[in-house]
Amino acid sequence: MFKVGLLFGFVFLSGCASTLGGQTAKPWDLLSEQAAQCFYGLEKDAELATIANKVMLIHSLEYAKETNQEFTKIRELPNPEELKVIQKWAAKLEVCYKIRAAHHAYESPRVVMASIESDAEQQLLVTELYKGKLSFGQFAIKRNQLNSLRSSLFLHAVTADIKEFEASQLYRPDGSKTAPPPSSNSPCGYVGSKGNYRWVCREKND
Repeated sequence: MFKVGLLFGFVFLSGCASTLGGQTAKPWDLLSEQAAQCFYGLEKDAELATIANKVMLIHSLEYAKETNQEFTKIRELPNPEELKVIQKWAAKLEVCYKIRAAHHAYESPRVVMASIESDAEQQLLVTELYKGKLSFGQFAIKRNQLNSLRSSLFLHAVTADIKEFEASQLYRPDGSKTAPPPSSNSPCGYVGSKGNYRWVCREKND
């Protein structure tokens, strides 16, 4: 069984600065930082305060599952005022997802497809809540289900990527490489020894 250290999608870093490790942040780092600030900023957004005790405002992968589980018990449909706030929330989420989408240039094609599919489902679910088709509890339940689906999609994508990467390498019995990976114009790719891979991005002169 291989162990994978991944930098897929967005690494949501709290307290990010414009430099990482004392060095100027790379484009992919800046996009991760901007996305994190966008999603986490929703928690403190005063315009969304009236629904903050009924939905987790940040991206589904980042919410506390225990808290969301409590929300599954809410049977009420959003009232007219809450629907207006949910509409604002949907618009703000869309901005965050667009930043997130810009990071696709630094992800593997399979992971990009998984991310696009999952994010589209998340946005559709928020739209259903805004249209009054779901109670807050039903929304929380469906969100949990989508979160599980997302995890499955990413696992399948990463597994396929790893198998493809392994096929492109030659290894000694101790797991060390005997041949370099194929050349590529992409700034990102897998590195590491057999059984412990990481997806990393580098500038061409790194």
